[in-house]
Amino acid sequence: MWCFGQPLELVSVLAFTVCLGIAVDDTIHFMTRYRDEAAMTLDQRVAIERTVLGVGAAMVMTTVVLLAGFSTVMMSDSREHHIFALMGSGTIAAAIVGDLVFLPALLMLFGRSQRKTPLLEQVVPETALAATHQ
Repeated sequence: MWCFGQPLELVSVLAFTVCLGIAVDDTIHFMTRYRDEAAMTLDQRVAIERTVLGVGAAMVMTTVVLLAGFSTVMMSDSREHHIFALMGSGTIAAAIVGDLVFLPALLMLFGRSQRKTPLLEQVVPETALAATHQ
């Protein structure tokens, strides 16, 4: 708010807090799917790509629905409703950019899997697979 020369008001704090909680939900979905995908492969890039393909569309659709809802509130005559909708839209839009742009980049840098072998090979070792095919 300071960057835009706006005073900090109760309604803007409430909007930011509510929307931050909603935005964290998408991050949790992304990280849960990433953890599952990373357990299946040693390739970090593949795990991230599968994660984005698996949950990205749902995240974008929920964001579009939320932004559409907030945009209708922006047409309100009430100043407080207008501020709430602007803060909500800004927070939700920033969150989707963070989840689909910055989070995968940060996972590439810092999310190296500590697993030495993919989960599938831990459950069924290659020697056991080879023995069953003979």
